Amino acid sequence: MATTPITPTPPPYKYRRPRTLFGPIMLITIGVLFMLANLRLISIVDVYRWFALYWPAILILWGVLKLVEYMQAKSSGEPYRGVGGGGIVLMVFLLIFGTSISGVYHFSQGRDWSKFRENINIDDNDWGDIWGDKYDFSGTLDHDFPANSSVRVVVEHGDVKIEPSPDAKVHVSYTQHVYGSSQDEASKYRATVTPTINMEGSTMTVDSSRKGDWKGGSVDLTIQVPRKASVDITTIRGNVDVHDRDGSVKVVNGHGDVDVENVTGTVHTDMNGSFMNGNFSAHQIKGDVFVNGRGNEIKVGDVSGVFDLTGEYNGDIELGSLGKGFRFKSARSDMEIAKVDGEIRMSSGDLRAEKISGPIRLQTKSKDIHLEDASGEIHIEDSNSEIEVQPKAPYGSVDITNKSGNVTFTVPPKAGFNIDARASNGDLDDEFNLPRTDQNHDRHVSGAVNGGGPAVHINTSHDTVSIRKQ
Repeated sequence: MATTPITPTPPPYKYRRPRTLFGPIMLITIGVLFMLANLRLISIVDVYRWFALYWPAILILWGVLKLVEYMQAKSSGEPYRGVGGGGIVLMVFLLIFGTSISGVYHFSQGRDWSKFRENINIDDNDWGDIWGDKYDFSGTLDHDFPANSSVRVVVEHGDVKIEPSPDAKVHVSYTQHVYGSSQDEASKYRATVTPTINMEGSTMTVDSSRKGDWKGGSVDLTIQVPRKASVDITTIRGNVDVHDRDGSVKVVNGHGDVDVENVTGTVHTDMNGSFMNGNFSAHQIKGDVFVNGRGNEIKVGDVSGVFDLTGEYNGDIELGSLGKGFRFKSARSDMEIAKVDGEIRMSSGDLRAEKISGPIRLQTKSKDIHLEDASGEIHIEDSNSEIEVQPKAPYGSVDITNKSGNVTFTVPPKAGFNIDARASNGDLDDEFNLPRTDQNHDRHVSGAVNGGGPAVHINTSHDTVSIRKQ
């Protein structure tokens, strides 16, 4: 009897929903726009303006694509993929974000557009094609300067340079960069930002802030002031350069670099912009230096007093020769070093210092620390990083705590100290052959080296403690 072959039954058809084209189209569009902006074929301001005016076209395109997908699904008899929960969330976000940007844009077209521009941090040069051509004007001002007076400078947009005066007067030279559709219009706007000098009590004010409507620009000032007078500078946008002074210096800068050099007196600087885009440098300062706010690179050296830094800085910090040390406080770091004879270099993930004196107190997170020729008391708290300490005699007590990171402590072969070191869930490398206890995953050594001396406490977890000879 013949056997009838059995035909295998094909697996049931599993429907796969088609992918929507909306996401790829939007990615391509956004990528093209920012590529053109990077190539300077269009301005980033154009991208902003186009989005503010035409963002509803995104909803229209989305709706058209969904309609096409619905018609295709209906003709093929397949289930239609709707908007979905994620799409609804995206739509709500787009509606809120788009209407907000449009509102800000239309507000910017009114008389207060410059305030809006300051908040979004767009340069005047980005607006030149919109508001017309740039015209330059210049002028000078001179004023007698009473003895024991101070100078206050107020600038909205523009660079400020303070120099010593050759006589007992204040001399101001200025250059105005004004946008306008014509020379006559620019001349009219120029009058709104022409600097003035006013004397009130013992304070002389040089004011180039805007006193009427204009279409944008800047006013650069070079001011010669008697050397012993203190200066107080406030600017929203622009670089500040102060040098060769025998009086105190105060600078409030929203956006721009601050450079102070050869000053006898205290230096106070507030970098209070909404974006981290200003550098600070100070050299040859006979006094204290205080900096607060947000910025990029910090370079300070040859300061007889203390350098006190507070805030958030996303660039490198380079310091050298600080007579009364360094203090730094940010969201993740709290540091204090009594004196810096050598140098300190610090970035977001690394701190290297040499020839520094204590008390040294460093509390931070996820920052590798390397100290060389460090004297005095040393206290370090860190995590997720590497710590290397090479003390220099005479050094005081040492206390190092690190979570999830190596600790290396290197001392001269004949140095005397009392040590207590522990590695939890880690390892311990000891070149002095100290008494050791291993229990479960913990490693511990303690004892006196070369007759004893300063107390050294080291703790780490999930990594290695190394005690080495130079």
